[in-house]
Amino acid sequence: MTDADLPAILKAMRDRAGFEAACTAEPIGTRSCDDVTLLVMAIEDVLKPHQPGRVTILGALCKHHENHRHFSITSTEADGVRACPDCTATVYNSCTGCGPQVNVDACPVRTVITRALAAARTPA
Repeated sequence: MTDADLPAILKAMRDRAGFEAACTAEPIGTRSCDDVTLLVMAIEDVLKPHQPGRVTILGALCKHHENHRHFSITSTEADGVRACPDCTATVYNSCTGCGPQVNVDACPVRTVITRALAAARTPA
């Protein structure tokens, strides 16, 4: 599981909890599915600021790509910099919550949540 899977996993959890709620006669607020829904909503709120942000470039760029440092670039342009043998720059999508210095794939918040959900889905 990757952190890119998080939205789909959380949606599936919310959907399962909603189905359970429709099948239960207990009062709202006392059902376990209500707890699940609240926990999923809390996780979504924690993740909201930690989304893929702007492409960040650190390091040297060749003459062909040097203007990319000064403008927002698309993922296709970022792939061109990554593939360029003359560019020695590191190119990554930053985390909007952590700042431009943190690669979204290394965001500690997303990493912790992804690990916890992966561990919960792995049979003991």
